[in-house]
Amino acid sequence: MKETPCDRQKLRDLFNQHLWPLWHTAQLSKTIIKDKHPSNNQANEPFCTRSQAIDVEHIDGHCRTVVHLYKRTDGTIGASGRPDPFSFFELHGELFKLTRLQEDSARIEEGSDGDGAG
Repeated sequence: MKETPCDRQKLRDLFNQHLWPLWHTAQLSKTIIKDKHPSNNQANEPFCTRSQAIDVEHIDGHCRTVVHLYKRTDGTIGASGRPDPFSFFELHGELFKLTRLQEDSARIEEGSDGDGAG
């Protein structure tokens, strides 16, 4: 698989173009791989909101990523209102991978505990 280094915005653009339009359809396979309460002071989300890491793949296998989102008790997505890809996006055999510098910056900005789930 070809690897292409990229920044966080490129990952978001790929997600928004290829997976977000299908988020509420049966064309995506979504598997929750982490589910916990967020740190209230960092997330600024309502009580009982869940911080989730979700493996997302198109059913035909042409694209895949792992995203983070804040799932509120009413079913809506918190923060930006959209899931956020962690560190990679696979598309047609090409792996777009967040550069190490970008990963470190994201952890500092988001106050992540380093486990990838914000």
